[in-house]
Amino acid sequence: MKRFFSMVAFLLVLGMHATAQTSDVLTTTATDSAAVKHDAAPSPTPALHDSSKWFSSLFAAEGGGGWDSSHPYRPTAHLGVKFGGTVNVDAQYDLIHGQSAFSTEVSGMLPVFRLPGPMAASTRKYVRVYFEPGLGYRAGSGPFGGYSSAKVMVALFDDQWGNTAYPFVEFQRRFPFDSPLQGDNRISIGFMFAVCEHCGMN
Repeated sequence: MKRFFSMVAFLLVLGMHATAQTSDVLTTTATDSAAVKHDAAPSPTPALHDSSKWFSSLFAAEGGGGWDSSHPYRPTAHLGVKFGGTVNVDAQYDLIHGQSAFSTEVSGMLPVFRLPGPMAASTRKYVRVYFEPGLGYRAGSGPFGGYSSAKVMVALFDDQWGNTAYPFVEFQRRFPFDSPLQGDNRISIGFMFAVCEHCGMN
């Protein structure tokens, strides 16, 4: 009987020892497998920041011409400045139907797309397109008064923001409140100094 209990105790000790060794092997294997997976996982690629989307400040000078909505069409001309950032104020002198006046307009500057897209450590130039909905008032001789406006700006930038004048072309249609179909179409060429939202002047 004594031998029987001794044998049982011996078998229990062997079983416990074997279980402990198996547990250690499984734990080590799981740890090594997790380490391999962690080492093999590719590091995430950081998102590239597009610095031309929003501006903290902007100043531009522009001028150009266009045509009114009369028949036959008659040429128009304008000259002015733009200042602000994401929201801009345009102050311009213009000539419609041979009559001069001053226009003041407030418009947003909403980024649409850029070509090519953002690239790491790149000094390449790219084209950025903005949509600029706005409201304005033309005071002086000739037509208008209050009006709404739709503009599209196409600008040429690089990501090396500093003391650089960037060229742009702007297309605009103005819609007078009292007669929306009797507005004018304008094409402007200008240069802007801009500071992106997260940049400073160099």
